[in-house]
Amino acid sequence: MPIMKIRGGDLDLVEYEFISFSPGEHIRPCGLQKGYRLAPVTGTVIVEAPARIHLTVLDMNRFSPDRPGGGGIGFAIGVYCTAEVTCTASGL
Repeated sequence: MPIMKIRGGDLDLVEYEFISFSPGEHIRPCGLQKGYRLAPVTGTVIVEAPARIHLTVLDMNRFSPDRPGGGGIGFAIGVYCTAEVTCTASGL
C-alpha cells in the first residue's frame, strides 16, 4: 500500500498508509443528505479541488488525509488542482 511521509523538521516525521477501497465504499458526503449513486464510468474524468496555503505548521502529528483539520494555520485561495482519473479493470 502507498505510504505518504511528511517531514516537518528533524524530530517531526508523520507516516500515513493509504488503504485501497472500491467505488462506493467510505463515502463521506460532508453533511449532504441527498442519495448518491456511484458507479465506475468509461473514459477519463477530470476532477477539480481547491488549493490551500498553510502559513505555519503547529503540530505535524495532526496532519492526516483521513480527517479534516490538521496542524497548521492556513486559508483557501482561488487556485485549483485538477486530476484526470480513469477506471481500470484491476491492478495497475
